[in-house]
Amino acid sequence: MTNTEKVLITTEFIKLDSFLKYAGLTDTGGQAKEMVLEGMVKVNGEVCTRREKRVRLASIELNNFRNIAAMQLNAVPGVNVIHGENAQGKTNIIEAIWLFTGAKSFRGAKDKEMLRFGQKKCSVHTVFATAMREQTASIELFAPSQSLLEKKSKSVHLNGVPLESAAELAGQF
Repeated sequence: MTNTEKVLITTEFIKLDSFLKYAGLTDTGGQAKEMVLEGMVKVNGEVCTRREKRVRLASIELNNFRNIAAMQLNAVPGVNVIHGENAQGKTNIIEAIWLFTGAKSFRGAKDKEMLRFGQKKCSVHTVFATAMREQTASIELFAPSQSLLEKKSKSVHLNGVPLESAAELAGQF
C-alpha cells in the first residue's frame, strides 16, 4: 500500500524531478528524472511523464461578466497583450481567467459582484491545453434569487462534467 500526501504548490509551475528530490523521494535529480520519465509519478491522478506542467489558454468567452456584455478572446501561442483605455475591462479579463485556477476573485469580490449590472447570470467559458490534451471549462454565476427554491449561485463544469465547486478546477488549469 502506498501513502499519498497532498502538497500545496503556489508557484506558476514546478519541475517534478526537482520536487521529488526536495520531498526526499529520491537522492539525486537523475533518479527523480528517471522516475518521471518512466511514468512512476501521478499528477492529479494521472500518470505524468513531463517534468513541467504548463497550460496554454486557447480561448475565453465572457458573457455579462462585470462591465463586459459579450467578448471572445482567441489566444495565440506565446505572448498575448491585452491593452485598452482605463476602465474598459482589461483587469476583468484577467480576473475571469484567474477563476479557472479554482480560486476566488483576486479582488476579494463576492460572486454576485461579477455579474454585469442588472443581469441575472454571467458566464465564462474557456478552452485550454496541457501537454496531454485540450480541455474545456465553464463557470456560470447567478444573481441571488428571491425564491427559497432556487439556491444555486454557481455552476462549474470541466469537459462538460458538473463539479461541486470551482475549487475542483485547481490543478487542471
